[in-house]
Amino acid sequence: MTQGLIARSLLLMFARPIKSTAIVKTEPDRPSSLKRPVIACPDRHQPERRRILAAIGLTASGLTGTLPWAALASSTGTSTSQALEAGSTEMAGLDGAYAGSQALAITLTQKAMEQTGTSSVSMALISRNGLIWARAIGTLGKEQERKQANAQDPDTSAGQPVTTDTLYCIGSCSKLFATVAALQLVDRGLVDLDTPVKQYLPIFAMHSPEYRHITVRMLLNHQSGFPGSDYSNAFTTLPYSAYSTQVVETLSMARLKHAPGEMSVYCNDGFTLIEQVVQAVTGVAYVDYIQRNVLDPLCMTNSRYAVQLFPQGSFAPGRSPSGDAFLECINVYASGGLFTTPTDMAQFARLFLNQGVVDGAGILSGQAIESMAELQALGETLRPVPVEWGFGLGWDNVRERAFASQGMRAWRKNGGTSVYGSDFYVLPDHGLAFMITGTSTGYQPDVIAEQVLFKALLEQGSLTAPPQEVIRTPSASTSASPYAATSQTMPAIYANSQAVFRVCTTADPQTVNVDKWEGKKWARHARWQRGADGLFYDPDAPQTRFGVAHAGNHKYLSLRTSSGAGYAWLDLAFAQAVEPGTAIPDVWQTRIDQTWVVINERYTSLALAWSGPILTLFTIPEIPGHLGVNVAPSTTENQLLVANEPDAARMIFKIPYTMSRDLNDLLVEHHDGMEHLRWGRMLFRALGDIPSLLADTTQVQTIGTNGFSLAFRAPDAIDIELDGAIAAFVYDDTFKSVFPIQFRAHFDGTLTQARGLATMREPTILSLPKAGLVLVYGNPGETVTVRSRSPETALTRTRSPNTQKKHKQATTT
Repeated sequence: MTQGLIARSLLLMFARPIKSTAIVKTEPDRPSSLKRPVIACPDRHQPERRRILAAIGLTASGLTGTLPWAALASSTGTSTSQALEAGSTEMAGLDGAYAGSQALAITLTQKAMEQTGTSSVSMALISRNGLIWARAIGTLGKEQERKQANAQDPDTSAGQPVTTDTLYCIGSCSKLFATVAALQLVDRGLVDLDTPVKQYLPIFAMHSPEYRHITVRMLLNHQSGFPGSDYSNAFTTLPYSAYSTQVVETLSMARLKHAPGEMSVYCNDGFTLIEQVVQAVTGVAYVDYIQRNVLDPLCMTNSRYAVQLFPQGSFAPGRSPSGDAFLECINVYASGGLFTTPTDMAQFARLFLNQGVVDGAGILSGQAIESMAELQALGETLRPVPVEWGFGLGWDNVRERAFASQGMRAWRKNGGTSVYGSDFYVLPDHGLAFMITGTSTGYQPDVIAEQVLFKALLEQGSLTAPPQEVIRTPSASTSASPYAATSQTMPAIYANSQAVFRVCTTADPQTVNVDKWEGKKWARHARWQRGADGLFYDPDAPQTRFGVAHAGNHKYLSLRTSSGAGYAWLDLAFAQAVEPGTAIPDVWQTRIDQTWVVINERYTSLALAWSGPILTLFTIPEIPGHLGVNVAPSTTENQLLVANEPDAARMIFKIPYTMSRDLNDLLVEHHDGMEHLRWGRMLFRALGDIPSLLADTTQVQTIGTNGFSLAFRAPDAIDIELDGAIAAFVYDDTFKSVFPIQFRAHFDGTLTQARGLATMREPTILSLPKAGLVLVYGNPGETVTVRSRSPETALTRTRSPNTQKKHKQATTT
């Protein structure tokens, strides 16, 4: 038998599910209501087969590195239906059941990776019994990234192939684990979904008195009314385990954006509060609870949270523009922090495919599984579009439109971070699930997932023909939309949490002009035409259509678009009409004229390096009474507030589902005799109140008990020597980090000095550009000395050899 035939036979062997035999033991020393079976997990990869596969260059559950059929990727113009048919082409090395879906997955993924620059993707097709197949494609980083890395600390992981054991963060797919934890407590009689959270978590409080009506269910179905997400310390370069406690404190300063249960708006903080509820009820920290009650019983031995740094090479890293590898520590554990693999997620998928029982272990009741899949929006009072799809408990959509169009049930959860993009689909009635994750969100995992699953359904015999794409040409649609509009009803200023649009009439009654607010002025965005269905569309993007919807006292810009791979339409409210109000108080004008700098974000913050430290304000003449805000550290852009109070500007949007997520009130506070602006957790000081650094001066300051950073401006280019600081960020006159990304993490748990952020415990010299800014960090109560010199060459005679080395590292770009 040739080596190729051996490889094909072994791949066929691993394409078939391998049923695990679990050994159940009793877990001692736990309350009886919390006892769960402890399972001694067998090696699902079976070592002998792994050894044989390794000998011929394969892993036990997937090919790694460059695949031989990359040339079979479809052309740019290929439709999804054609792609499903193309996936049935015979390919070398693929044989047996579901070979077509496997081949299609590889083709689509390689094409998407090439088009988007995604370095790696890992995926698995799953049945009720376990893995059908799994594949990992790509490397831990591009070869050019490895070459660009700092020569003093070469990164040898770039170019190394990923395997099906490589860890990825699955982002918001982690919410399903929080939901399972909550429903386990329901199964055990410890929690009731419709009991107020306050009963389980007495420390929970908000400024809006209605917070007392928020139930556990509302945390899981996005109906709580919380502002959205506390981004402070959420994504960092070192683990931060106190994040969920911080969120409770942040909520205590906030008010609700809508009444509990009035509507559902995607909300991360609700799931973070589940962490606190689990710990309050069980006495066990959330991460430990998930480990003992979900991961261990399911034999998910390659899944974990970033409570400590992972070994280099074990995970798919983020990459800086200079090529440095770093671990994105995602501290929002319940909402988005689980690192895992698609092969481990196969075990989790079986939980939903087998009514909560996996390999004889009852993890969750069948009733709980079905309750997660119930559409939660049916009782909401504010719903501008029909209730045809939407949130379940934990799930993004329990009536996934592409599969509903074929009469099939499908549940979906998407996950995305600044580094990773994932999608998880379960088809409970057809015994199939699909997990895909990779090192970007741009490769569109949902598009791949839908096509792969439809191909698998064809192979399974559940479909006899590929589904057809929905009509994408508006002129071909003759039935009137319920959101049909005219050039008289369409015009208004519309806004959502991230953008402001102006729709205006033209001389042609069948068209409208659309402008978008950019910076300090309107910019022409598009010219929309009216279609036969009464919806307006951009001729360059006819698959997206706009109309008008109403709910309560609000007018909305509705959006109809073809979802996923294009098999179904999706309708939602896209933006809310904004009406002019009374002029804002004069005191706000002085604040609008200022730039504001965050002072309480931790030095490990990814946002400080990627997005910058500033907050700016603006107004739009056509809508007096409103204040616009841009907040770089929380990636907030062009969010409108109503400003009719001298010391507060209030959030205004009520747009269901996603387009009014992550709102905040903007509040004025006074600290150290100066005005500060509070945006959620983040506190900002006016740039004009930040002291300037002059040449040949020394400043000695003590870090306050609050741990806020020290901020200094540099009117001219200057060198500074820092003594007693632990970190510093340097920005140029546009508030961009001087050194793009700072993360050279040594995986023994320490972070050394690197680009953009210097970590130091001895005198260190940094160069500040003209009109630059430096944020200096130290431990609370400790003294920091800042010595400034100019010109830079004057310092070279006084530096010690060690200090000169540090200066060279800190100024390398």
